[in-house]
Amino acid sequence: MLFLKKKEVESKTVDFYKAARGDRYTTLARVAINGFEGQGLLRNVSSGGFCMESKTFAGLDVGSSYTIQIIPEASAGINRIDDLTVEVRWARTSPEKFAVGFQVLQSSRSFEKYVEYIRAHRQLQNRQASEEDIKAKREY
Repeated sequence: MLFLKKKEVESKTVDFYKAARGDRYTTLARVAINGFEGQGLLRNVSSGGFCMESKTFAGLDVGSSYTIQIIPEASAGINRIDDLTVEVRWARTSPEKFAVGFQVLQSSRSFEKYVEYIRAHRQLQNRQASEEDIKAKREY
């Protein structure tokens, strides 16, 4: 699974904003929606919604609801998530990619487990990075 680190910014305003938004995570997954299926970069994943970037998807209408399928990597131990109902909140296109913001209208326990899985792996990644920083400082 690929996790991308967000640039850390030291600011009380940013910390307050982050706390208000809750924890959000980034990962890659196979996604199917509206007749298209492909690899998508899922950003800001939380139980309430997420952003998806892909070269494959197009033609989703803002304000419309869709049933989306997410196919997590095998290491997640979670089967295909078939019953996720989302509403398109915004969409942007460019020559390189299509990005869309989804609000989750109806989810299942499997989606919640997926968010928990992503959260646990992100925490492990952060802990490992901290341990590497401490080790590097000791060696310095």
